[in-house]
Amino acid sequence: MRLFILSIAAAAVFMTGCYKVREDSPVIVPGDTTSTEMTYKMKSRQVLEDIYKYYGVNGSVYVKESYPTQPGDPRYAYLWPYSAMFTGATLLKQMGYTDDAVQGYYNSTLAGMEGYKDVSRTPAAYQSSPVTEGLADRFYDDNAITGIDMLEAFHLTGDQQLLTNAKLCYTFCASGESPEAGGGLYWNEGC
Repeated sequence: MRLFILSIAAAAVFMTGCYKVREDSPVIVPGDTTSTEMTYKMKSRQVLEDIYKYYGVNGSVYVKESYPTQPGDPRYAYLWPYSAMFTGATLLKQMGYTDDAVQGYYNSTLAGMEGYKDVSRTPAAYQSSPVTEGLADRFYDDNAITGIDMLEAFHLTGDQQLLTNAKLCYTFCASGESPEAGGGLYWNEGC
């Protein structure tokens, strides 16, 4: 199982070096004569801006779980959708947007990701809600995706802390290995 996890990590590292830079092209919507011409790069930025506009939580680096807020929603989004925000901000940075050009989304979501990091339990891992909200479940799949996100951002920025964060995720995932039913990983550590 550990070989499997290491293989996934190696594949993620390899894939981060295989991106093909493409020319940006206009978004073409058949039959739409009312929209102004936008490229996919511009549309990507607009999507992230719209998400923060509707889901952003004033005075914090976090976003809401849903819009409009539903009864029973937590104060902040769970790690799974929030890590997608970090992925989006990293991709915008990869496309050449500076943090100033996209209202600090990369730095903001990176700071938010740190808020989900629970170092009080061993092994350390990202939990399903910000640590300020109390202890919460820690999911192996969430940490696997977060580890890939951190590797992507490390590849882009060279920030060693991101590599350390990725290793933290993979160490946690390896701790969820089970020999039951032929082997595999549990869904979360509470299983």
